[in-house]
Formats: sequence, C-alpha cells, structure tokens
Amino acid sequence: MTRLCSVPSVMAGGLLLLISLDCAAAFNLAPSLMLPNVPSMRRAVSALGGNRGWRMAASIPLGGASDFGTYTGTTTPARARASPLQAAPTISRADFESAELLRGAEQPATCPECFEPLPPNGKARFCSCCRAEFVPAKIRHWDQKAARVRQFRNKDLDLPSSCGVCSVLSALAMLGKVTKNTPDADELVKELIPLVKNRACDIAGTRCRHNTIDINSSCGVTLPELLVGRSECGSSGSKALIERVEEHFPDVVGAAVPIGNTLPIEDGVVLEWLAGWMSEGAAVCTTYNRQKVTTEEGLDVAIPDCWHAQAVFSVDLKDRMVGLTNPMKFMTEEEFVRYLPSEDTLLVRGNEVLMHTQGMSDGEIQRIKWPNTRWDDLEVSKQVLGLRSKFPGDAWTKAATEFVTIPYAGTGEGVGPCFRIFAKKGSKAGQRILAARGLFEEEEKSRTKADEEAAKEAELLAKAAELKAQKDAARAAKAAKSKELGQQAVEAADEERRRQTELRRKIEEDVRKGEEKKRAEKLQREKEAMAQIAADEKVEAEKEAKRLEMVRLKIEQDVQ
Repeated sequence: MTRLCSVPSVMAGGLLLLISLDCAAAFNLAPSLMLPNVPSMRRAVSALGGNRGWRMAASIPLGGASDFGTYTGTTTPARARASPLQAAPTISRADFESAELLRGAEQPATCPECFEPLPPNGKARFCSCCRAEFVPAKIRHWDQKAARVRQFRNKDLDLPSSCGVCSVLSALAMLGKVTKNTPDADELVKELIPLVKNRACDIAGTRCRHNTIDINSSCGVTLPELLVGRSECGSSGSKALIERVEEHFPDVVGAAVPIGNTLPIEDGVVLEWLAGWMSEGAAVCTTYNRQKVTTEEGLDVAIPDCWHAQAVFSVDLKDRMVGLTNPMKFMTEEEFVRYLPSEDTLLVRGNEVLMHTQGMSDGEIQRIKWPNTRWDDLEVSKQVLGLRSKFPGDAWTKAATEFVTIPYAGTGEGVGPCFRIFAKKGSKAGQRILAARGLFEEEEKSRTKADEEAAKEAELLAKAAELKAQKDAARAAKAAKSKELGQQAVEAADEERRRQTELRRKIEEDVRKGEEKKRAEKLQREKEAMAQIAADEKVEAEKEAKRLEMVRLKIEQDVQ
C-alpha cells in the first residue's frame, strides 16, 4: 500500500515551494521567474500544453518513512516538454519560466501495482482496478505542533509589514536551512529586514491607524507620503527576496510566478498542484489581498493591513484543506482559491486619508504628482476630493467606513498576487527550476542564432531590396528624364507652332493692311481725280459763262 511521505522524507528531498501573493516584481531575471501579466502567462501555459494542475505519479521514491508512510512520484522532464518559444516566439523569460513551473507533474499512464490504465482525472488518487493509492491523501512539512513552534511570525521580528519575510523564513525552516531563535536565523533576519518597506507613518513614529486617530491626532506625514507608502508597503518583492536568499544559501534556488486577477492553475486542481510540488520536497506560502476576501462578507473595520503572506505547511487532498502559518490556521480549498487572485489595488480608510489632508487646499490635492499613470487611471486625487466633500471640516473622523482605492505595489508595480518557489538545487523541484532557467537559456541561444540568421537574411533582403530600389529609381529617373525631354520636345513643337501661327497672322495682317492701304490710296487718287475733273469742269463752266456773258453783251450792243 502506497503511503504518505514524512517530514524527514520531504526534508531529505530538500525542496520548499513558496506560493506568495506578496512576492514582488522581478521581470526578465532568472532568479525571480516572475510573470508580468496573466494573459501572457496563459498564452505561455497554452504553448506548453494547457493549464493543467499538478498531477503526482508513482514511480520515483523519495525515501523515508513515518506514521504517514512514504510517497513516490515523477514529473515529465522540463527539457522533454514543448518549448513555448517555438509556439510563441515573443514569449519573455518570465513567461517561459512561469509557464514551466505552472505545469503539473505528469501522472503515469498505468498503475504501479497492477499496471492497468490509470484514470486521467487530475483529482484521481486511487487505481480504479486494484484501488492502490498512487496519490497520498496528506502531504505536509510539519504537523500542527511543529508548525506552531517552528513558524516565523511578525511578532518574532517585532516589525510591522514583515509577513513576506516571515513567510520566506518559515519556508527556509521547512527546508531545514534555518531554525528559529538561533544565531544563523538571527543573521539571516538581519539581512532580510532591510527589504521590508513600512508605512510612512510608522517610519515617522506616529503609527497612524484608522482605529487610533481622532480629532486631536496629528502627523507630519504628507498625503502623498501616506498613500505612496501604503502602496509600496511590503517585502520589496520576490526578486530582492530570492536574490538575498540565494546569496545566503548557495545551494537553494528560488522562483516566483504572479497570479494576477485570474487564477492561472486549472480550477479544481490547485491543491493537487501544491501537493505535486510538496511531494518532491515542497512547502507553500501564500500572500493575498485580505480586503478582497472580506469584501464579500462585509469589510472588517479591524483590518489594518490588507495584504498578508503565509507559509503552507500541509495539504489534505481528501478533506480539501490547506494548513497555513503566521498565524497558524486551516483553510478550505474554496477559501484558499478565493483568496489567491486579486487586482493590484488597496483600499485605504477615509479617516486616515482625510487626516493627512488637513491644511491642504483642493488645488494642492488636484496638483499632486503621483508615481505613475496607474494612480491617474484610478483617479486617486478625485477620490480624495470627493471624500473630503462628503466629510467636510471635523467630520473627517466619521469617514472610517469609506475608502480610497490606490494601486498596490508591495509585490511590485502591476504584479499583484503571485507564487514563490524555493528548493535545494539538488532536489527534484530545484532541478526543475534550474531546468526552466537552463531551457530558456538554450531556447534563447537557439532563438538568438535564429534571430542572427534571420537578421543576416533580412540584411541580404534589405540589400537586394535596396539594389532593386536603386535600379527602380534609375529606371524611374531615366523614364522621368525621357518624359521630361519628350515634354520639352512637345513644348518646343508647340512653341514653334505658336511662332509659325503668329508669323502667318502677322504676314496676313501686313498683307491685309497693304491691300487696305492700296485701296485707300486708290480711292484717294480717284477722289482727287474726281475733284480735279470737277475743278476743271467748274473752270470750263466759268469760262463758258464768261463767254456767254460776253456774247450776250455783244448782242445787246449789236441790238442797240
């Protein structure tokens, strides 16, 4: 009968898985294995074969035994999987590695006891033929008593907003790397504490909280300092945490996978996904938006901080329960799955906000320069002014049940909730993380080579295109020149025709004028001739008249 692996077995396997929604933004860096956004992660997962939950198999023993027994399992080697770079050439390092880590362990095709085909259902734990249990009901690092003693809590560090660091410390404790209240643990805590970003009011020493301030409260922290500090409050993100852990423990490897607003693991097999990692020596840690959880049940006015990190020390696949640390509690699968996905936003209580607007004019609030456009998208200044209008003057003390929504950057800008994974490099899970990194490097080299070849081909094509363009340009220039010469010839011919036409017109005009002149001269001569004839006739008439007068006179004389 197959039985569950014990804590020593897990510790011997040397792996810890941290699921941390408080993990932060590390993009395109191998240690963090972050995923910038859910849609790209889903494309990556699809390229790798779909959003499958982590399925445990029965072929490779982890060794060890306890009252829970032993467990064996296998996974498909990362290098044997389909490359997302082949299916999605534009996938980033973070998307590639996150997709690799989101893939579930492959379930064997046949039962290890009777060799009959196993059911393909991701939740199947028993062979349908011989009823052999090939997936144990419970997987854990600690029992309740051990978890209560070994977990790291915020009050152990005596530092607000340190839950992310505490979750990492608890995870390393599950790996057997640290033990609470020892010099080694204290040294590691000193290295991790600088990564914790506290609220501006805590740094200033006023420690303003919605349930501690009143009309007489005062604080030197400005409104932008308050809200930006609340936005960035957390553990500096996964990149810094993982790098610091890997520097301190060279034999430990870490990874992180953001969740976003939609759970990237197939619905109904989240616990199987966790159990698959834990079966290879994993522990799990989760950070979630507490306001998202309580919104569905009515906001709890006692919640001072809305995001929280907890380490998972056990998974019960039969009762569908998850055991968490800091504080130690058990969550149902339904609760756990509901906690995980979330928008990267934070609700800040109205009375805290309005207290820090005292002495500010509406214009000053409107002119606040926020860190990035995400603040403008949420219209933070407009929200504050609306709240101020609703609670004017001293009425701000009554605004504890009203909220201003701001971006949450405690896990990195635009990251939101995510998973963290830590493992010893020699463990199966550690090898998977390293394989994801190495596989990406190989694919990156192949892609780089392909890119170089494509670049050379593109360069040749560009040169050919350039040469063709030059030839086309020369042909076009020649054609243009020919066209220009033709146009010039046409224009010259037209000009010659216009000149000939003008010459003909001028000649015709000259001929016409000459003929008219001749006619005029002829008419003038005829007129002059007629005038001369008339003058001559007049002279002759006068002579004839004189002659007749003389004849008359002579006759008269003769008569007398």
